[in-house]
Amino acid sequence: MSHGRFDRVGFTPVLLGLVLLGGCSGRDQPSDATNGRIPAADPPPAIPVGSEAIAEGSSLTVERLLAIAAEHTPNRQIFEADQRIAQALVTQAEAWSNPEIDVEGGRAWANDGEHLSIGRVGVRQRFELPEKRSRRIEAARSQQALATWDAQWLRVELDQAVHEASIRVAVVQLRIPESEQSALLAHHVLDTVKRRLDAGEATRSDWLRAQVDALQTDQERDRGQRGLVAARGALDALCAGALPATYSVIVDLDDLPDVSLDQTLEFARVQNPRWQQLDAVVEQRRREIQREEAAADPDLTVGAFTGREADSRSVGVTLGVEVPLWNRNQGGIALARAQLARDEAERAQQQKAIRAEIQAAWFGYDQAVRRVTSFAESLSPSAKEALTLAIHSYEAGESSLLDVLDARRTAQQVVRSHLDAVEDAQLARIRLDRAAGRLPEARP
Repeated sequence: MSHGRFDRVGFTPVLLGLVLLGGCSGRDQPSDATNGRIPAADPPPAIPVGSEAIAEGSSLTVERLLAIAAEHTPNRQIFEADQRIAQALVTQAEAWSNPEIDVEGGRAWANDGEHLSIGRVGVRQRFELPEKRSRRIEAARSQQALATWDAQWLRVELDQAVHEASIRVAVVQLRIPESEQSALLAHHVLDTVKRRLDAGEATRSDWLRAQVDALQTDQERDRGQRGLVAARGALDALCAGALPATYSVIVDLDDLPDVSLDQTLEFARVQNPRWQQLDAVVEQRRREIQREEAAADPDLTVGAFTGREADSRSVGVTLGVEVPLWNRNQGGIALARAQLARDEAERAQQQKAIRAEIQAAWFGYDQAVRRVTSFAESLSPSAKEALTLAIHSYEAGESSLLDVLDARRTAQQVVRSHLDAVEDAQLARIRLDRAAGRLPEARP
């Protein structure tokens, strides 16, 4: 895949219009317009770590926003609770059974009527065979691996949501100066029409049309400001309200690299948390089968006792074993095997769905990048050229104001559509990363 760069000003009609119209108004021009790539924001100020407040007006990178979200998200408590649950299961599986103590006491009557005291104290301890115990512990530990992949998937989902919201804020940040420049050009056109109207070179209808056009660009600029507030609010919600009211996001919107479909599929097979979850579930079921098969092995019960009966005392040891005559845990073994068969079938189905999701996301990303390339290499230059010709023609008296307004609106629409294409491509890449289970720092 190849794509063009998003040139904020290369096809922006504003500066071109200002030059050709001769600066006939005293309005201030935006100062952030530069040629070439999207200008990078100033380096972010030092941002306190931990739970300290972030200063108003801070410039935040995506990496910093991801760290803030990870620190404050409720998912962190969910992950920690899952880990404690898994560890508790292992602790319980490793515990030995408690010993049993029997105490017996009473009185007996001899044939001659004499009263005699009798009593007995015994202690018993049940012991599992080593293999039975180890399989039970292994089955419990397999739950820890599953909890780890669950937590990893929660992180992937959070990171992709934060990244997506960051892209939206960054795009709106670019829309605002573009709308301001468009409004500035519309007002310059309005001033020009007013001068020509005073000179008898324009009609009253031209003046009214220019007024309406300037009003529409002002409304578009105001909508951009409201959109920025909404986009910031959505990102702040993902960060659990830890962000200030005003801040900017630093994102390289030109970062749209070629991505190999085969490499993405291989990455998912090895590192996708959902893929690994499915493998972990199947492995857990296999451990459970081993546990249930070993559960049929009888335990040994070893004991010792001491007692007194009449005028005699006794001590001894006992050895007991359960005879698996009626119950050999057939139901538990059959249930574990059925669950394994079900989970293996579900794994095959879900892994096939993951591959299909990755392929669809990859093709969506490829098409989105091609659209960005089309704007950068064809549509944007054409719109710029059309606006240049329209303004020259209007200045020379060879065309009407309608031609200028139409060219300006077309050029503005190209700017918006180009930004839409860049946003779509960035969001398509995020969807591809999510489908593959790739965290932002693992991007190629």
